[in-house]
Amino acid sequence: MIRQFKIFFNPKVEVYYYDSKSGIITSDIRDIFISSSGFLSGNDMRGFFNDKYTFEIERISPVLGSFACRPKLIGQISELENKTEIKTTIRTSIIFYISFVLTILLGIFGLFICAQTYSLKSLLTSITIIVVGPLLTIALSNFNVGLLTDRYKRYIDSPLRK
Repeated sequence: MIRQFKIFFNPKVEVYYYDSKSGIITSDIRDIFISSSGFLSGNDMRGFFNDKYTFEIERISPVLGSFACRPKLIGQISELENKTEIKTTIRTSIIFYISFVLTILLGIFGLFICAQTYSLKSLLTSITIIVVGPLLTIALSNFNVGLLTDRYKRYIDSPLRK
């Protein structure tokens, strides 16, 4: 459980190494982005370059239709002596952080109502909201982070290693 909190609050930086020059890697990633953004393409991701050596990847999902709900994978390409390094970081959406805080506040509000009404039902409901709400928010966020990491490994890492 503590590992899930670490993933949610402190995104992990993953580093990938490739045996090609950064220019070749960059053009290959651009080609993958072009082929993955077409109509009925099989890939459920969208990617673009922010500058010459930084790119972003988002999952395309009808469930997460809003841009505010989508986590983003940010990759930074750097060239070493005879290898290319890509550092990836996933930024969780701000909506998940807001939801985390709001469920805790809603549960605390329920505790105040419980203190005024002396209701066991209100007490159990507010404790459930305080515990289950943040845990559900973290689970949904980490699930989306895992899916985005899988998309990177499947659509970018695998073709670059061939």
